[in-house]
Amino acid sequence: FTLSGGELKIISGPNGAGKTTLARLIAGIIEPSSGEIVLAGKSFGAIDQWEKMALSGLALQNPGLHLCRKTVREELALAEKWGNSQGELTEILGVGKLLDRHPLELSQAEKKRLGMALAYGEQRKIIILDEPSQYQDSEGFGQIISALNYILGEGKGVLLITHDPRFDG
Repeated sequence: FTLSGGELKIISGPNGAGKTTLARLIAGIIEPSSGEIVLAGKSFGAIDQWEKMALSGLALQNPGLHLCRKTVREELALAEKWGNSQGELTEILGVGKLLDRHPLELSQAEKKRLGMALAYGEQRKIIILDEPSQYQDSEGFGQIISALNYILGEGKGVLLITHDPRFDG
């Protein structure tokens, strides 16, 4: 399939169908055993790991796996150090009010929104979101939708993996 800037593709399917594996392939975490992945006009085989990470951002289904700093502020600062400024996204996702909290003390819903903010980067072409609405109440889901609109408006392609029927239609 093709994912263009400003385009949203939603992938859903039963557990074990390979949705998360696809996300990890596109993010460059694992290598394909066959076929070809082309990102920003370049074959993945011709792109080193750092460039893959610069071009695509992945918010894992379990965001606690990639939270490693003492505060949310430090998580965001580390992302910025690597060139992934979140811009207005931290406020849109309600993460701005959590800056002094330890990331692992956040609710699951807050961790998911922080993971989404960390996956975004101004230079990134593709943002991959694995179950971003998981644990979200109606307010959190609204923040996710607002963030998606922001990301798409910035010209990023978004691959959204979900079981959430709120995305149907």
